[in-house]
Amino acid sequence: MRLTHCLVLALSLVAACHPAEPSPSRIAFISERDGNREIRVVDLQGIEFRLTTSPADDYPAAASTDGRRLAIITAEQIPTGSAEQLRVAAMPSGIAHPIGPRAAIVRHPGWSPDDGWLAFESSAGSFRDIYRIESDGTRLRRLTDNREGNFDPHISPDGRHIVFVSSRDGNSELYRMNADGSAVVRLTAYRRDDWEPSWSPDGKRIAFLSDRDGEDRIYIINADGTGIRRATSDSVRSGGLESSPAWSPDSRRIAYVMQRRDAPARLRIVDLASHAANAIVARDAGAPTGDMNGAGAQEGPAFSPDGQWLAFSWNDRGNVEIHVARADGTDAHALTHAPGADWLPRWVR
Repeated sequence: MRLTHCLVLALSLVAACHPAEPSPSRIAFISERDGNREIRVVDLQGIEFRLTTSPADDYPAAASTDGRRLAIITAEQIPTGSAEQLRVAAMPSGIAHPIGPRAAIVRHPGWSPDDGWLAFESSAGSFRDIYRIESDGTRLRRLTDNREGNFDPHISPDGRHIVFVSSRDGNSELYRMNADGSAVVRLTAYRRDDWEPSWSPDGKRIAFLSDRDGEDRIYIINADGTGIRRATSDSVRSGGLESSPAWSPDSRRIAYVMQRRDAPARLRIVDLASHAANAIVARDAGAPTGDMNGAGAQEGPAFSPDGQWLAFSWNDRGNVEIHVARADGTDAHALTHAPGADWLPRWVR
């Protein structure tokens, strides 16, 4: 079972897929410019404000469907180790309240379509299990109970099901259950690992990562577990690893990270019908080689709920900044311009 012990990597896998009207047009992100990790917010004109001010590290985990609330994971060191707490913050005030148990590990919170409840992964009562809780912090329910661990919950767009990862049958596979934890169905069955599932916004398909062909690649499966296929056309023999798949709101494209050997990570946007993939192209003619091929890593793709923009972080000559590009990858430009890393974008109101 692949366990993601790094909170940063775990949070980078969470992506909102339910568009709202009017669309959220600001981006919450992690900033390290003030010493610890705090959350700041920037709009498409580059105007910023700081959302959190706690002495602990704060991570923007998942925005509510309407963009008016942000699930935050706060991580701090305590005498017995580390402790993480899920909180819900109102936007744009940042006023937050804790929900759910404090635990050594809290991961992958996600909102129901009506924003009434959240599902998340926690080590509060076991190695790792899936929990459900109302957004006001009431009615905590443990949905899974396996000593091997259950991970990466993702709620279906209609709110009826949760797809998740479990190693209960030996290695990590995808499972689906009802939103109350009943009727568990195994979706994948292969001797290699499958992980990082996410529903398409139309609810018909699930994207996930698998190393079944020898390298980490993005696959798509129908919601009932049939029709597994590759999402991209890159040959496994070409080398490199795919990660961080993010659905477009119309379910027609996936943005992802391609990490080739001896090269910085690069974002690509694949059309699922044609398998044609676009790279990110910079607006600024002075940027390295126009298509950023000479620059640092591009990571953390997140489509805006209206489908017009793609937010991501880009290591620009040693300084990580928040960027946006058009949904086709063109017109990429920076929104933040400050010393200290800015990364992990989440669209909010």
